[in-house]
Amino acid sequence: MAAENTITITNSTANNNKLKVAIFQKSEQPTSKEVVAWRVVSPAAGGGKGFVQVPDDYAIAVKLEDNSVSYITNQCGFSSYSANLTLNAIEDDQSGQRTFSLSLDASGTQADPNNHVTVEIPRQVAKEVKVELLKDGDLILPSVATKPGEMADFVIVPTFYLAVVEQDTKPGELLSARTISDTLTPIRPGQMATITEDNQGYHMSIN
Repeated sequence: MAAENTITITNSTANNNKLKVAIFQKSEQPTSKEVVAWRVVSPAAGGGKGFVQVPDDYAIAVKLEDNSVSYITNQCGFSSYSANLTLNAIEDDQSGQRTFSLSLDASGTQADPNNHVTVEIPRQVAKEVKVELLKDGDLILPSVATKPGEMADFVIVPTFYLAVVEQDTKPGELLSARTISDTLTPIRPGQMATITEDNQGYHMSIN
């Protein structure tokens, strides 16, 4: 039996050592169809296994440009499926330069039945920013472009997905719907996936 916070992937093909599998989540927002590879594993044929540790926490970071200087904020973490965060712009009285940081609102971890994670971008920010939802330090959903005075909104759920992908796929890359549609399979931490292959293609079973 797989460990509670681990996804286990077994390559039960006879001799396919080129098998590559992406692990990712999908946005529950109806307007967002893109997905990004969070982890990519390549277990050896004949029963080789790939193990993916799935921590409980998520984090938010914001990439922005201010006065022609590029910034990336601190990673602000949270351990629930709903949170409210704010991007803070702090101006130095002496130099006039601004720094940016993220903070988790005091009410930010209250239960939200729709699992929303929101990030408020203040009007003081000069340009559109990119808000990133991270897991274990890496992008778990595509970044969201957000204008000053607006709010980025992510919806996350416990389910992950597996799909066989191209051999050159790397973590952080967008995955095309065409690439993942044939083998897209839901899975949760603690479960195991076994992949087989025949003349009709790949097949996944979950235990």
